[in-house]
Amino acid sequence: MSKANKSFFILLLLLTWGCAGSLELNKQYYFNGQVKFEWHHRNGVREGVSKVYFPNGVLMGEANFKNGELEGLNKKFYLNGTVKEEAYFKNGNLISKKRYDKKGTLLTK
Repeated sequence: MSKANKSFFILLLLLTWGCAGSLELNKQYYFNGQVKFEWHHRNGVREGVSKVYFPNGVLMGEANFKNGELEGLNKKFYLNGTVKEEAYFKNGNLISKKRYDKKGTLLTK
């Protein structure tokens, strides 16, 4: 194998290994072109922040994933942008939840 071929082969291996297990972003769109969903995954398993939007582009909710399980603080929003619900998860299990009215006043814990 020539020196150029060896260098190319090594570069190709490094790029392949570097991309293996990398975080990928996926998006789905409404018919009007606005983003509907966006989520990250690694090897087909959700990882990091996933977001869902109203058809007008306002954030409807965001959820955090670790190894495919809900993890940490997750939020839902009203159309006016105020927080509707905050839920805290650990290893996919709901630990606590708070609900708010459209003005941001706490309703339930």
